[in-house]
Amino acid sequence: MPKNLVFPMVVIALIFLMGCVACAAEIGTRENPVPMGNVVDLGDGWQITVLKVIPDATDIILKENRFNKPPKPGDKFFLATVEVKYGSVTNFL
Repeated sequence: MPKNLVFPMVVIALIFLMGCVACAAEIGTRENPVPMGNVVDLGDGWQITVLKVIPDATDIILKENRFNKPPKPGDKFFLATVEVKYGSVTNFL
């Protein structure tokens, strides 16, 4: 796990992706999500691709920063590696 992980940016990207997928029925729903690795065109030149997920990243998050509090009982931390493109520029979050 890279030490320069910016957890809040990953959370923001996931919220953005989930919101866009939920509002665009032609590309996926909660019941039928866009498969990992597929490019999702968000419009206005933006594209996003989920490259990797760690459904239970609780140990990683807790080890990353001593100030991270454990999730509530029954909850867990979720991490995703995403590729975001705008035009011809690529940023990894």
